[in-house]
Amino acid sequence: MESFSRYVRSTQRAHIAGFAAFLLLTAAIPVLGQPTGFTYQGQLKNGGSPANGAFDMSFSVFDADVGGNLVAGPLVFDGQGGNPPQISVASGLFTSTLDFGAGVFDGSSRWLEITVSGTTLSPRQPITSAPYAQRSIDAQSCNIANYANAPWVPSGSDLYYNAGNIGIGTSTPTAKLEVAGTPGVDGIKFPDGTIQLSATVGAAGFWSGSGANIFNNNAGNAGIGTSTPLAKLHLAGSMKINGSSTLEFGAGVPKETSAGKIGYQTYGNFDSLDIVGAGTTGANRKINFWNEGGATFKGNIGIGTVTPLSKLDITATGTGAELLRFTTERPWIFRQTYTGPSTGLELYSTSGIKTFEITAVGGTKIATFSANDADPQLIVNGKTTTKVLQITGADLAEKFPTSDCGAPGTVMEIDPENPGLLRTSACSYNQRVAGVISGANNFPAGAILGHLPGNEDAPPIALSGRVWTWCDATTSKIEPGDLLTTSSTPGHAMKAVDRDRSNGAVIGKAMTPLKSGLGLVLVLVNLQ
Repeated sequence: MESFSRYVRSTQRAHIAGFAAFLLLTAAIPVLGQPTGFTYQGQLKNGGSPANGAFDMSFSVFDADVGGNLVAGPLVFDGQGGNPPQISVASGLFTSTLDFGAGVFDGSSRWLEITVSGTTLSPRQPITSAPYAQRSIDAQSCNIANYANAPWVPSGSDLYYNAGNIGIGTSTPTAKLEVAGTPGVDGIKFPDGTIQLSATVGAAGFWSGSGANIFNNNAGNAGIGTSTPLAKLHLAGSMKINGSSTLEFGAGVPKETSAGKIGYQTYGNFDSLDIVGAGTTGANRKINFWNEGGATFKGNIGIGTVTPLSKLDITATGTGAELLRFTTERPWIFRQTYTGPSTGLELYSTSGIKTFEITAVGGTKIATFSANDADPQLIVNGKTTTKVLQITGADLAEKFPTSDCGAPGTVMEIDPENPGLLRTSACSYNQRVAGVISGANNFPAGAILGHLPGNEDAPPIALSGRVWTWCDATTSKIEPGDLLTTSSTPGHAMKAVDRDRSNGAVIGKAMTPLKSGLGLVLVLVNLQ
């Protein structure tokens, strides 16, 4: 029968007839993906000679060198029942990775017991500090589960400790948490950067501290000027505001004759709240709120002025000065625009595209103002009446659906193949001519008709007024005042030289010349 012995760092040996096993426990090497594993190297001899071949081996961890308790294992290497394969020994040397799982090496003493081909080697090998390097890896990982065997107990992403006291700056804490140090120097630092050096504020008294603030959440009341407070804060007497004005409550406060006071008074069967300005007793420096069979307001309120001229007088000067702000998700502001005789009131959108709507009682949107720098609009849903309508654009146009659409300035005709549609004109003296697409040469239309559902993206066709038009002066130059008709050049006009053929095919009159070739001409559209 084979027998084995072991060789450890101290070169101590144990012989069990026949074979001799010399085993060396090396420093733990972290294994990626297995942070609890370590490498074990050994030397196995058979009858004093280096062994060769594959051997069954098992490894177990005990808490004592003799007897004691099995802590982990055995890890069996025999290739049976799903176990790792036998350990190969070459020239007496072998290497194996041992992984006993988490919680085995918790800082207590451990010994490794090895069995080779059924023979248990003796003595057990003490496991030195090398495998405990994995505890440093665990600590660096900041995985809260690694504290499971420490005094702290994990609960989700939290830690807690209920077994005793915790000391900071002391090894003998006498309370659940004791912070020791130099009085007046050491303490607890809060997130706002303040340090609490003493527990005087918020100890067992009426007030509690929070950073630089104090508060009271107790069931009792606080009294100033009275020992029998009747509310959370009971003020008996007056209070100075900024060292000048006084705040007074109670019957008998002088009314209207006391400057710089805020007073609550009882007069017979009604109450009043008086705010009296300093230096005057006039209504414009005073606000009275009365409660006599209903709320009534007496006097004017001034914001930015000491002499309000109406119930609410908001005063500010200078272009851009804000008068009133509506703080919605995207605020609106009433502000002054321009100065002097040109001063006006502006409703200003502070950011983005917004709308301002006027809505009737039934919910109908009467008018919508669109605050959009790229496409400002006023949409009126209903009848508009005006004495004089001034339009800055140049022509009267209507949106027409088309079977083909050219660029602005293109001459268009009625499409005989698609009733109700227009298309690009492509013949001379065309009696189906309908007009010219508006907008060429950055010349906007003055009025656009036909903005009907389905026609929103249709091109506006100038029916009257001035519009820049593509023209062909290849055969006849164009002079201001010439009648223009359609050309065989698609989408272009030309000078009408044949009076008989021009009847019903005239677009309008040229207002600018074109000496030769193709180009834009300003045309006074007047279909004939």
